[in-house]
Amino acid sequence: HPDTLRARSNLAVTLSDQGKLDEAAAIQTEVLDKRRQILGDDHPNNKNVMWKRGLSG
Repeated sequence: HPDTLRARSNLAVTLSDQGKLDEAAAIQTEVLDKRRQILGDDHPNNKNVMWKRGLSG
């Protein structure tokens, strides 16, 4: 569900803010993989997750 993916992405940002970079990166990678499966590679939401993933490590 999109809300679940959004919540997981937000959790990863919070973990990154706490310095838990490896855990945050793993969650953002999981979120991006699921978004790509659901929305396709070129969806704008995926670009947002990739940006957040960059912040996570």
